[in-house]
Amino acid sequence: MSPSRSALRQRARRRGIHACRRLQRQTRRRAAVCRREGVVCRGEIATQRPGKHPRRHHPATTRRMKSPEQPGPTSALPSGHPLRIVGQSAALSVMGLGITLSLGAGLALLPYIQDQSQARPSAPVHHYELFSRPAQTKQLLGFRPALDWVVLRETMPQVYGWLTLPQTDLSTPLVCAPANDPDFYLHHDAQGHRSSRGCPYLAAECLDEGSPKPFGVVYGHHMKDGTVFAPLASYQDEAFARTHPSLLLHRPEATTTLEVWFVLVASNGSAPLSWDWTQEDLPKVIEELRGQASVVLRSDEPAAVQRLWCFVTCSYGRANERTLVFAVEYA
Repeated sequence: MSPSRSALRQRARRRGIHACRRLQRQTRRRAAVCRREGVVCRGEIATQRPGKHPRRHHPATTRRMKSPEQPGPTSALPSGHPLRIVGQSAALSVMGLGITLSLGAGLALLPYIQDQSQARPSAPVHHYELFSRPAQTKQLLGFRPALDWVVLRETMPQVYGWLTLPQTDLSTPLVCAPANDPDFYLHHDAQGHRSSRGCPYLAAECLDEGSPKPFGVVYGHHMKDGTVFAPLASYQDEAFARTHPSLLLHRPEATTTLEVWFVLVASNGSAPLSWDWTQEDLPKVIEELRGQASVVLRSDEPAAVQRLWCFVTCSYGRANERTLVFAVEYA
């Protein structure tokens, strides 16, 4: 059985105390020899300056000052003098003692470190980081990311799909909000770790036994560094909207194209949305919302609409302003 953490600390403390005491005894013995021989010893009396009294210092804190005019106390002794041999031997013994203590402390702490490394959980691995970086995202233009859905579902229990916007940095997992905590992913990433960026999520009211209803609302933060749903706020510009006419929703079975029809800018909570819209209601709903839109890309009659998606993010134009991007998924 490996020793406890407190026992290891006490053992290391005792060894350090014993080492300091041995070093002090060696220093005192060396000083005594120097005094008997009439030699000024380091640690006993510092270098005397003209007109000043000798200053005494503690052996552990004194640093002898040398000058070219006044060499060290043992440097003038011949190479075979006993005092010079004693000084060199003491220095070597102190160095050897320090190395021995370091090795001993490391070996004593090795079982504890091994136990802690086995017991401590590893840092969370964000498997989706590769696809959320700008350089890699721009290489995925129009292509299906090579996602390992087995790994994603193990690390992200609520993952529904992967959302990308070609020609931009938007590449992020899409999760389903839990019914018991609808705003959980506003402050947590897809793996459930606390995060100010959160993770784009499908509102819990839009889910029916884990599957999205005909009308789905997805919320995501607009980060000022251009990540998460920040590119969606650019849909207020009609030129940007026309050059980015669709989003891609990647699922294990297929990749679905979500065609952007119109963009609505409104205050938070003022948009006329309902969780109870059915598939038969979608054509009429699209006509009503399109009449309030600030940017319209498609003005024809909707047909064969399987699902209407609404992607919501902050606009930072006015207080509590939101950008709502409406996209159609065809049957």
